[in-house]
Amino acid sequence: IALFIAVYKIQNTFIRWALSALHLFVTFGVAPILYPLGFGFDGFIHRATETWIFEHGVITPIRPFYIGQHSLIVWLGHLTRISIFYLDVYLVPLLASLSLPAIVMITLKRVWNIEEKYAALLVWLIPFVFFLSLHLTTPHNLVILLMMLAVFATLAWITNHGSWIIPVLLAIASIATHPLLGAPIALFVLAAVLIRKLPVTGYRLP
Repeated sequence: IALFIAVYKIQNTFIRWALSALHLFVTFGVAPILYPLGFGFDGFIHRATETWIFEHGVITPIRPFYIGQHSLIVWLGHLTRISIFYLDVYLVPLLASLSLPAIVMITLKRVWNIEEKYAALLVWLIPFVFFLSLHLTTPHNLVILLMMLAVFATLAWITNHGSWIIPVLLAIASIATHPLLGAPIALFVLAAVLIRKLPVTGYRLP
């Protein structure tokens, strides 16, 4: 309640972002706290695969549907020397908590002229959307996060409040993470780019 009131009252964008990020991270981090050994069946499988790749360099048979997340976790493991377990468990909760408040607040404020304090408070509703399972790192959940970021980035771009490069990069990252789930996101971004660039009068978005 104190954080909620602070986000509403404080007139500082960075503090609003920080408090909203803290709220999301604590909310999404409940699963790792309650289940120290891990939560969810898929998480165990992907974590074991990433650990094997980290130690041996490759695993067969190669699963192209999951190679994006596995490569990212293993690369971060070699780069930071942080345990694969902690990287895997906290990757999506951490990325979601840091990125969603920023992009949601900026997009709602610039595109729909929603006051920043109300945009920030809307971020707090994200954990209550039941199908956004951002508490667990799997290729599916990582693509869900990338999808949300791509949608908001696309909305910002088509209303002249951002660059087309950002949604395109997010779409590419989605396909690299999970081609099957990333394809619809890529099609959405591609359709937005084509419509935005159509030279025919009446089809070009403002």
